[in-house]
Amino acid sequence: MAYEHPDIMRRLVEVRATLIRIRPERTGWGYTRSGTPSAEATALSCMGLLATEQVAGVGDDQGREAVGKAARWLADGQNPDGSISVHPGLAGPGWPTSLAIVVWSRIGCCKDASDRATAWLLDQKGRTMPRLRGEWDAHDTTLAGWPWTANTHSWIEPTAWSMIALRRRGFYEHPRVREALHLIKDRMIGSGGWNYGVKAVQHRPHPAQPAPTGLALLALAGSGVAGPDDVAASLDYLKGELSRVKGIHSVCWGLLGLHAWGRRLDSADRILLEAYLASPGITESAWHLSQFLLAASSGGPGDSGLFFDRD
Repeated sequence: MAYEHPDIMRRLVEVRATLIRIRPERTGWGYTRSGTPSAEATALSCMGLLATEQVAGVGDDQGREAVGKAARWLADGQNPDGSISVHPGLAGPGWPTSLAIVVWSRIGCCKDASDRATAWLLDQKGRTMPRLRGEWDAHDTTLAGWPWTANTHSWIEPTAWSMIALRRRGFYEHPRVREALHLIKDRMIGSGGWNYGVKAVQHRPHPAQPAPTGLALLALAGSGVAGPDDVAASLDYLKGELSRVKGIHSVCWGLLGLHAWGRRLDSADRILLEAYLASPGITESAWHLSQFLLAASSGGPGDSGLFFDRD
C-alpha cells in the first residue's frame, strides 16, 4: 500500500535517521536524547526501525546495526531471574520483558535470553479475587493476566504485550495465553474500546482510551477468541476517536489496532502528520519517534510480522 500523503515518506526517512543518530554509543535508547537508557524506549525504538525497514528506499545497514546492538544491550541487562527491568541494574518491575522478547524474536537473536525471559513471563500472574455478586457491569476478577508490578491486579497493556510476545514465540495454545485473551475480551467496555484497567466502577463505565484499545485489538487479532463482530464497536470507536486525538501514543496504537483487523482510515496519513507536528521536542524523544515509525508502518507497506509472526 502506498502512502497517500506525500510528506509521510520524507518524514519517515528523517525520523529513522534521527532515531539512529540519538542512540548513545554502546547502549540502548533513553526516553529522550539525554535520558538514562531504558528498556521500553530501547525496545520500541528497535520495533519502529524494524517495522519500517522494508519500506522502499528506507532499509539501511545503520538501522540494522543499531537494532542489533540495542537488542544485545537488552540481553546484557537481563536479571538473573530472566526479567528485563525498566532500567538496567534494577530488580524490577519487569513489565518491559515482553517488549524485549518481541525484539529478540523478530531479529532471531539472543535465544538464551529470550528463553529465560519467556519462562519468567509465563511464571508471572496478576492477582485474582472472587467475583463480586450483583456487579453486572464489573469485569471478571477471577481471570489472570499480567500486572505492571508483582502481586497486583492485571491491567490491559501489560497483558496485551505479554500476549503479543508469547504468541510471537509460538505459545498460541498455552493455558495462560488463552485465559489472558479471554480477560482482554471480558474487559471490553460495552460501548466499545478499552480503558487501562477496569471497565466500570460502581456501575459507572470508564471511558475508552485509544492506546489500550489499540493494544487490546492487536493482542486479540487472529487469536480465535474474538471475531470481527465482537470488536466491531471497538473499531468504530477508534475510527471516530482518532479523528480528534493528537498524541503520538494514542495515534500509534490506535492505527495499529485498526490495521490488525483490516480497517484503514482514509485520513490516517494526515492524522499521523498532525500528531507528529503537535509533539514538542519530538526530535529529542526516542519514545515519540519510535511510535511515529510504528504508526507509519500501520498505514503503508510496513512489516506487520513484527507482531504476528512466530519464531
